[in-house]
Amino acid sequence: MIPPMVERGYTKSYAAALAASGGCLGIIVPPSLIFIIYGVVTSTSVGDLFLGGVFSGVLLAMSLCIANYLVCRFSTWGAPDRDAFKFGDAMKAAWDARYGLGAPAVILGGIYSGIFTPTEAAAVAVAYCLFVEIFLTRGLQWRQVPKLLVRSGSISGIIGPVIAFSVLFAEVLSVLRLPDRLATYLLSFPLGFVGTVLMILFMMLVIGCFLETIAAIIITMPILLPVAAKLGFDPVHFGVFIVCALTIGFITPPVGINLFAAAAVSGVPYLNIAWRSWPSCVAMILAVVVIAFVPAISLWFR
Repeated sequence: MIPPMVERGYTKSYAAALAASGGCLGIIVPPSLIFIIYGVVTSTSVGDLFLGGVFSGVLLAMSLCIANYLVCRFSTWGAPDRDAFKFGDAMKAAWDARYGLGAPAVILGGIYSGIFTPTEAAAVAVAYCLFVEIFLTRGLQWRQVPKLLVRSGSISGIIGPVIAFSVLFAEVLSVLRLPDRLATYLLSFPLGFVGTVLMILFMMLVIGCFLETIAAIIITMPILLPVAAKLGFDPVHFGVFIVCALTIGFITPPVGINLFAAAAVSGVPYLNIAWRSWPSCVAMILAVVVIAFVPAISLWFR
């Protein structure tokens, strides 16, 4: 994505920052590994979380588009000339992405039609992607499958024990009644509903700067879920809000995984990309505030 943007007039550092920022949407728009982890840790419906992430992801994407428009309009980072929108080009791009768009359609369609469960959807997704890559796009050959299985097994071997111990950790906290006590303590501050929600958002932004998203969910959810329940949050709405807040950590130092990836690909120094990412950070924070206070965005399907 970066070279075409540079050709259009974007500075290379801002093009890298924009690519890194857009990458944050990957864990919100279904199918999402982070929603699966959240669902397992909090016993929330993964299918409902997937649906809740659809319009939330669209809102975040729109906020990034608006931020990019303002940067191009009022700074020297972006492209001075903007191409006119062409409906035909958009339809062609959608057709080119038909196989990728088909994955969430197959997964969500199968779950909500009752053909398979969210757990079984993982196997269906693997079969769909394998079929598409081998027989339709031909981007994968049979001899590469064993290597991919080994890589997938390595990743599962890392995540599996983490999830198992997180469930055990949550049970220990429950027996000790620590979540209830901490929830009572947090709610004892005279902040009201709005103040408490903004405090949770601030906590997630800070935690996202230092912890990987899965670890952040595992550590914080046993504590924050009782707080959310007492505030009257629907579990799905709260899950979408938390995941959207944590995703901003992908482009905030010092961890900023997407910043490191963009720096590696573009050759632009990490700090330069981080500095150019602040318009996207502001836009995403404002979008998350809207998601937090407008449940209909996450619960549209009910």
